[in-house]
Amino acid sequence: MNIANFVNRCHLVSGYYAGHVRLSGFPVHLKIELTNFCNLDCRMCARQKMTRQVGFMNRDLCYEILDWASRHCCEFVYLHFLGESLYHPDLQKIVRTAHSRGIRVGLSTNATVLDEAIAHGLIDSGIDLLVIAVDSPRQDQYEFLRKGASWTEVIENTLRFARICKSSCSRTILVVQMVHCDLTADEGVEFLKFWGDNGLASDKFRLIVKQWDDWAGQMAEVREWNTKTSPSVLRDLRPCVLPWRELSVQWDGTVVPCSRFFDKQLVVGSLGSSDLTRVWNDDEMVELRCAHLKNSTASVPVCQGCPRQAMRPWSYLRYDQFALRLRHYCSTGNRVPKRGLS
Repeated sequence: MNIANFVNRCHLVSGYYAGHVRLSGFPVHLKIELTNFCNLDCRMCARQKMTRQVGFMNRDLCYEILDWASRHCCEFVYLHFLGESLYHPDLQKIVRTAHSRGIRVGLSTNATVLDEAIAHGLIDSGIDLLVIAVDSPRQDQYEFLRKGASWTEVIENTLRFARICKSSCSRTILVVQMVHCDLTADEGVEFLKFWGDNGLASDKFRLIVKQWDDWAGQMAEVREWNTKTSPSVLRDLRPCVLPWRELSVQWDGTVVPCSRFFDKQLVVGSLGSSDLTRVWNDDEMVELRCAHLKNSTASVPVCQGCPRQAMRPWSYLRYDQFALRLRHYCSTGNRVPKRGLS
């Protein structure tokens, strides 16, 4: 166990329960949006609602964020937000840089451009976690949900990546996930069997059925396809843990509280004029924490429409963020849909 990271987690947990809005601990999880460009037009994606400019993060800005993260006990960086990160020309260099600074790294991809060269490059760079979204085991259904994608190519790319992982004795964990909604409600067992029959059922390869996500109530279209299969989730009245745990940085350096703020609905800082140390305890984050503590998030519509993520103190203290993510993905063979991670 990394003692400094554990002490940092203790500061965050104690700050949460004591109702502190300026924290002595630092975020244990960062999302870095390498790009918000994507080659697909997926029906469930918030990019449909996105109005901000499309672009790619400057490599030097990304290195600055990673330098900060390594000095402030950040445990896991997700190189993904609202785009296809495999299109970033410096992705492999960025992953190597994160590893050289002792930071675990993961990303999510649609795998449409995950060719052999990119697969080898990602594995050689030391990527810790790769999540591939294959939202149906049926070609017609998949290509309906993932507009612009070829089911055959994505299956081929995914299986090749798995073979390369296995043959290279890589530590990379591959997760294949599908979404669970009215359209795919009868496909969970078929999904698990398809990938299990293809060898993706072991400690290195995880399968997960993920609940359909309406982006904290911001995607009415998504709700229309989830009327029968949506679980009855009571909205947690306790403060959401995310303002005490993480930040998300968009490609241009804009900082938002979490990935549900996909279109600058609440900007808490900009790395062009500030740094993450100041942003973490600046007025905007303080006000957001206060709103959660008072359960008065009406002024923050995104939070108002979100069921919130609960603080689980013993797991939070016992496991680092990478280990917690793996525990979330550990239920290979379990077709019970899980809530998505932040």
